[in-house]
Amino acid sequence: MLFHLATGALNLERMSYGFVFGWGFALSMPTFIIPLVLTLGTDKTEPIMVVSIIAGLGLFIGCSAIMTLFLVDVANADLIFRLSYMAFSIVLFILSYLLSCRIYKKKEL
Repeated sequence: MLFHLATGALNLERMSYGFVFGWGFALSMPTFIIPLVLTLGTDKTEPIMVVSIIAGLGLFIGCSAIMTLFLVDVANADLIFRLSYMAFSIVLFILSYLLSCRIYKKKEL
């Protein structure tokens, strides 16, 4: 908003993609990290983090590639993509939580 006030120009479309990517990436990191750490142990945290970063980026790129095939001639394709990516990220986060709870309950403490 400060940039908009200073220059008078603001591309809301680009800004919304940044927010969607940021929120989706923030949800995808624990989605992949937590079940892997519970399964493989805390001593492999750094490789798991690298794998999670690559998986989070792959999730965005893959979702973008798949949605591009279906949204070629659709009005408001950008909005539909952003909403579907956020919904998919949230669903994966919830599934990861449920999987993590199941893994934790089966672990021997």
